[in-house]
Amino acid sequence: MSEIFFRELALPRPDAFLGVGSGSHARQLALLLTRLDALNRESSLTNLVVVGDTNTVLAGALFARRQGIPLFHVEAGARCYDADMPEEQNRRVADHLSDVLFAPTRCNREILAKENVLGRVHVTGNPVIDACVKMLAKVPKDSGILDQIDFEEFALCTAHRPEIVDVRWRLAGLLRTIKGLDLPVVFPCHPRTRIRLREFGFLRKIGSSPNVVLLPPLGYIDFLTLMKRAAFVVSDSGGVTEEATSPGLDKLVFSPRTRTEVPEAIESGHLVLIGTDDRAALRRIRKRLKLSRRPRGHPYGVGHAGEKIAAFLGNYLREFRADVQGSKARQS
Repeated sequence: MSEIFFRELALPRPDAFLGVGSGSHARQLALLLTRLDALNRESSLTNLVVVGDTNTVLAGALFARRQGIPLFHVEAGARCYDADMPEEQNRRVADHLSDVLFAPTRCNREILAKENVLGRVHVTGNPVIDACVKMLAKVPKDSGILDQIDFEEFALCTAHRPEIVDVRWRLAGLLRTIKGLDLPVVFPCHPRTRIRLREFGFLRKIGSSPNVVLLPPLGYIDFLTLMKRAAFVVSDSGGVTEEATSPGLDKLVFSPRTRTEVPEAIESGHLVLIGTDDRAALRRIRKRLKLSRRPRGHPYGVGHAGEKIAAFLGNYLREFRADVQGSKARQS
């Protein structure tokens, strides 16, 4: 799914792909560490920046610390306090191994302070908002994706997290929730989710529902187009929730989770946790919609996080290089 993002965001091609792909956590970590080691032998890595909470972040953090090279963590300090969630494990380990931590919010910084992380922490906002602001300006007025939808008003749904889509009764509850909404639902289906829908015997039923439009995975511009037009969003994604707080969107998000690593979105009125019990979820959705209260503020920034992170990185890399040169001079 990454290729379309390189193209639409006009990102330069990476000098190297680790090419690990999907698989078990153990397999991914083993391959990531092995291939990072091979890349280091070829290119002699001098620092490492990891972003988010994926297995790549965990592997990168372990590798950098063992190699003794500076480690920078972007999106540091996010916590949902579910110790069984792989992403929670990954970000905790990365945070405590990092030399420098770029925290999106003050709340993230406070969390890191309470955990006594050893690295230096800076509040920068989240660069996901930078991308969102930039690409919203490129959303066409007449998008082809809207031609696939016969509804003037609709809700947008996404689901991909293992704790939701890999558990049959939870995925069934989410499907009953979106089918019970008072609006039609547009549902771009993540590959993992489509596999589970088929495996659990839900795919044909949800695909034939007149109230649900099931779409393949979308590019970023198409997805932003749908988010901008949607009345509200139902999603288990922390990233989608952060994007929904962006200037130009300010959408309500209803999450089928019971915990979140983006509590600032709850405080700003963008996010409501509804769980996967469809009756309770629908009550919570309708109750919030009746309030007719707009979300307030942009807790993850307004689009300048990348600039701040780049400036800090430049300063730190100069500092680290000076330290290395000073050490070599003393040894000689």
